[in-house]
Amino acid sequence: MWARGEPTLTEAGGWARHGSGAGVANDPLTHATADDRDQPKEGVMATPVPALRQVTVEILSTLGWLHGTLHVPVAQTLLDFFTLSSQLITATRVHVPHEPDLLGFVALRRDSITLIAPTLSGPLMQVPASHGPTTPRDVACLLDHDVLRGQLDVTVNLRLSDHLRQHGPYLILRHCMLAPYGATLQSPESKTLEAAIVNLNRVAGVSEA
Repeated sequence: MWARGEPTLTEAGGWARHGSGAGVANDPLTHATADDRDQPKEGVMATPVPALRQVTVEILSTLGWLHGTLHVPVAQTLLDFFTLSSQLITATRVHVPHEPDLLGFVALRRDSITLIAPTLSGPLMQVPASHGPTTPRDVACLLDHDVLRGQLDVTVNLRLSDHLRQHGPYLILRHCMLAPYGATLQSPESKTLEAAIVNLNRVAGVSEA
């Protein structure tokens, strides 16, 4: 995980850090000056910058539970964003366990993330139409210290194992309950999630509940 001071999301979709001293944003080797940006480059077409929306999420990672904001292109669902991103998932205003202050910017390694749960689901959690007709099944994902139970939309006429092979490693579970092994659903350590994207690369196994 990499973190730095409070940044600003620029109109160009990049991150600018404010402060005195030798700031990265003023380095002519890595950032164009204002005059350079105003001048059209001969033979170079401007790349359109996608419109972004802010999505507040809870993230279960190797650090524990993080709370922050993702900046997702309007044309993408959260599943698209997570699947198509590079190996780093960027978030702003992130609360890290045991840290008193929010981190203005964090770049999380995607393989360190077990699940992402938006505070609001809606169209952000749509399943790709290419999956074809599906039917909901109750499943349980076996994590390091907890069991995540929920509903998975499985392709009709496919076994669960075949669906996982074809549509993993990132899956959407709905109506989820996360609880420690041996705990009841009424346990104070249990946690409900309306929907979550699960990274199967960080799951020990999946069973039908």
